[in-house]
Amino acid sequence: MSSFGYSKQTLQGDLPEDPNNAPAQPQQQQAGFFVRTAIHIIGAIAGGLAMFLGLFSCFSLSGLCILSGLYLMLLGFGLIVLEAPICCQFWEITRKLGEWSNSMSALLKAGLYLLLPIASFFMCRGISQIFACLLVMGVGALYGIIFIGKKGDAVKIARQQHVTGTDGSQAVTMSEVKPQADVGRYP
Repeated sequence: MSSFGYSKQTLQGDLPEDPNNAPAQPQQQQAGFFVRTAIHIIGAIAGGLAMFLGLFSCFSLSGLCILSGLYLMLLGFGLIVLEAPICCQFWEITRKLGEWSNSMSALLKAGLYLLLPIASFFMCRGISQIFACLLVMGVGALYGIIFIGKKGDAVKIARQQHVTGTDGSQAVTMSEVKPQADVGRYP
């Protein structure tokens, strides 16, 4: 029984499902525990440094640099809340934000951490803004690497299948193909 009182019905009626005949579900490639923990630690450190550098850039006479510093402090705080919610345990919402952050895909986190610091860079181009933006973008690049994961092996597998062919016969590789003469081209 589900939580709404409806029973689960299958295509075969009331027969129990055979786990051997179940369709294969694609497995999501997850990063290892230590890799995720290292990225969370790096993200928390980058968030703290972004907050410090944002505070440092607030000591300016330019209004846009002060606004950029405030934005960097907010961005650093958000990075800490999303990557290390234990640092802000005294707020109830940080637990929910941490769970939501852990359920996000690596591609979404990479895009978020790569695009958000760009606004601060265009407001004020001081050394502290550049360094803080690069720290946050570095965390986004790490999430991008996690998203790519072992997908780079697909190229190697495709090359092997191309050389042997899908039916086991020997296929022609690109190095064996001779270039044709340019017919119809004007010099």
